[in-house]
Amino acid sequence: MSRPPRHAAGRSTPRRVDSARRLVLGATVVVSASLALAGCTSAVPILSARAHHGSQAASTTTTAATTITTSTVHAITVADAAGRSFVVRATVPPSPLALIIQGWLRSASPGHDFLQESVTVTNPTDAAESLEEFDDPSTGLADGLQFVMDAADASQSGYEADCGVDPGYPAQLCPISFPQGVVVDSDSAYISGAAVTLSPGASAQIMYSFGPVLSSLDRSEISFFFSPGSSGPVDLSG
Repeated sequence: MSRPPRHAAGRSTPRRVDSARRLVLGATVVVSASLALAGCTSAVPILSARAHHGSQAASTTTTAATTITTSTVHAITVADAAGRSFVVRATVPPSPLALIIQGWLRSASPGHDFLQESVTVTNPTDAAESLEEFDDPSTGLADGLQFVMDAADASQSGYEADCGVDPGYPAQLCPISFPQGVVVDSDSAYISGAAVTLSPGASAQIMYSFGPVLSSLDRSEISFFFSPGSSGPVDLSG
């Protein structure tokens, strides 16, 4: 389940990271499916879906929009905080009105939708590598990833308070998903347990989301960044 929205000018309200993470794992808001489909911000259990994290098998994630944009996909090599290298390709699906995350239907209120990013992560090394920066099963979040706007666009969109807050980003880059965090909707590499490992030469298909946010946001002004690497923030949008 994604974290609850912040409500300042159509934004999510900043919360402490530890509190927000507990909400990802445990918060349950039961409303009727008809309200969810009508566009109300809600969470409705989908009994046929399996939990993404924990001891169960990985979930199948369904979104309201499944077509991915057909732009050129750039392969970008990044290194995480431990020096592990990965080749990343990111594409932007259309912003959906509803998501299924960890077996819960999450829908946006009128005038809002979710940001999503579809990412293929490849392990180019000859050893199994941890995807801890891309997927932390204990929280359901991707600690190394953020949706980011530059300072000028963030100020015009009401996100100026996110500039200069995350120590991993310079002031001219504003991670609008901090500290709420980027949610892992699905991860093809996840099986069970407290960690996700990618075999040598293997790839994982991971879907991320954040929101809901105002539908009026210009998606072209929002980039997807990988941050914990030794080289500093890297724009995966190419």
